[in-house]
Amino acid sequence: MTNITLSTQHYRIHRSDVEPVKEKTTEKNIFAKSITAVRNSVISLSTSLSDRFSLHLQTDIPTTHFHRGSASEGRGSINQ
Repeated sequence: MTNITLSTQHYRIHRSDVEPVKEKTTEKNIFAKSITAVRNSVISLSTSLSDRFSLHLQTDIPTTHFHRGSASEGRGSINQ
């Protein structure tokens, strides 16, 4: 299988790229205010997740890998 690696710049969202929506004076009803609040929450969450994901990618991956081995490994056998 081919290993594909992407640069973090393809899916990072920076705070400077997205600004919260300012509530307009014509948006008086509850539905419009809710949409604005949800959109601002999504922007905040996506920025936060992007930052956390980039920090996760920068952590060192251990070079040693642990595995269990075969099911019979380490068991005693009785030979008759």
